[in-house]
Amino acid sequence: MYYRHNKELKVINNRSFKLLSNVLIGSLVSGIMIGLMSLQASGQVVIVPSRFRSERGPDKSRSKARRVAASRTQKVRITPVPESDDSSADRLPPLAFSINLPDLELEKTSEKEPAEKPVVQPLSLSVAGFKVLTSDARGKVKETRIESTRFYNQELPGAVNLEMVELQSGAFMMGADRIELESIQRDYVKGVDRDMRAELIDRIAWESPQHQVSVSAISMSRYEITQTQWRAVAGLPKVEIDLISDPSQFKGGNRPVENVSWAEAVEFCARLSRLTGRTYRLPTEAEWEYACRAGTNSPFNFGGALNPEWANYNGRKPYGANSKGSFRGQTLPAGSLGFANAFGLFDMHGNVWEWTQDGWLIDQSEIGSNPTLRVLRGGAWDSAAGECRSGARQRMDLIYRSNNIGFRVVREQ
Repeated sequence: MYYRHNKELKVINNRSFKLLSNVLIGSLVSGIMIGLMSLQASGQVVIVPSRFRSERGPDKSRSKARRVAASRTQKVRITPVPESDDSSADRLPPLAFSINLPDLELEKTSEKEPAEKPVVQPLSLSVAGFKVLTSDARGKVKETRIESTRFYNQELPGAVNLEMVELQSGAFMMGADRIELESIQRDYVKGVDRDMRAELIDRIAWESPQHQVSVSAISMSRYEITQTQWRAVAGLPKVEIDLISDPSQFKGGNRPVENVSWAEAVEFCARLSRLTGRTYRLPTEAEWEYACRAGTNSPFNFGGALNPEWANYNGRKPYGANSKGSFRGQTLPAGSLGFANAFGLFDMHGNVWEWTQDGWLIDQSEIGSNPTLRVLRGGAWDSAAGECRSGARQRMDLIYRSNNIGFRVVREQ
């Protein structure tokens, strides 16, 4: 009985001692803090959270884990504080306790680190010459000459180059004039039934009314985007959607890439922009026609006619008074026929239809657009000559793919 009583008493004494120790420690800490606050109020002590200390700049090299760990550990440093003008002799020596208080915002994990911006390399401009051809309405060559223009090579992964031609700002008449529309209408309605005839006449009306447009300076790819260039950019990390590295039906590194949708062409531009730090995109419809015409107002930038020796299209379906020619039935390597327009751009007529940035407008004066339909320009290897004219327009859904559709890119200056 006595033993059990002493054991219970001993347990009670131990609990009392622990409780008394906790009370004494709590009182001591409270006393210290009250003293510090009193000294701070009198100007003798300054309590400085670590994130506001001017004597230490932000250490960006520390990892987030180290910052969080440091914020949870309180450290005390003593730093001299400059005396104020009204300091008295009987005042205690001024001290400042710098206490690392926890920075709660460092605990956040939802914020994304800003993406590292690519280093934009300066452009190195060069001058290149090219052959330009002009013809009459029957396809007879009137003149061939050598022109030159400035360009730069945009380097792509794998030592692949994308040749970009400088285009100066300017104004032009966009769309087809009355004489051209009447001529193409006569060609379109030959040998077709009444319903098809009405549809073709409506389609011709898409090119009117003719109106003046001003275009800012841009750089445009000299050729359609080739399959080699496509593969180089398709191998980069995606921005919005995945890209197939080899979508084309007609294989060849220097042939234009085809079987790509508008959305995939936009993704190509986004990856190229992120790689280079420059803004690449599809040309607007006005930019494309301005670049195609290159200062001309004729149906083609060659003049009033088109010939299979100058452009890749269905030569069995000529334009106007032109003679019939060959039909290759496939794409050709970009620029392989050897003739450019006066701006130094190749294959603006034929080879592949080219996506533009714009949504579809029924006619050139309409306001607003259909966001699911996008404009195609230039005609393709299987197009009639009339579909390859500078003012000819076509429309397709933005997810549509075909072996006669490709694109080229522009860069804003």
